[in-house]
Amino acid sequence: MRTSKPPKKNQPPETELLFAEMLEGLKNEGRIFGFIHAKSDGDMDGEGIDFNVFLIGGLSVAVQIKSSSDKKIAEHLRKHQQIHPLILLVMFVRRVENETDREETKKELEEEFVEKVNYFIKNTKLG
Repeated sequence: MRTSKPPKKNQPPETELLFAEMLEGLKNEGRIFGFIHAKSDGDMDGEGIDFNVFLIGGLSVAVQIKSSSDKKIAEHLRKHQQIHPLILLVMFVRRVENETDREETKKELEEEFVEKVNYFIKNTKLG
């Protein structure tokens, strides 16, 4: 039985709420400075940004959240890249079934997010 419910109008999807919980944990640990969660149907959301995450040191990264189903990840990523080519950090978040699954998913998200951010920082060059 699935515990997540369809989002109400202008309420973020459960996958975004889960990602926000993970970011809040990173913030509380002092690993990020903070984050903005874009309003559904707002300007940031229209540009393909669900979160703007402020890193320690002054950089920020724009993040798009997609609900994952293993069969459609490549299709979602291709479509996202066509519509929003500037938003490179896309996180695929699976829906959770129970509280244990929720905690495991948050841990997996944290590891993947940190790995992707570190990759982008390492490969960023100006000039």
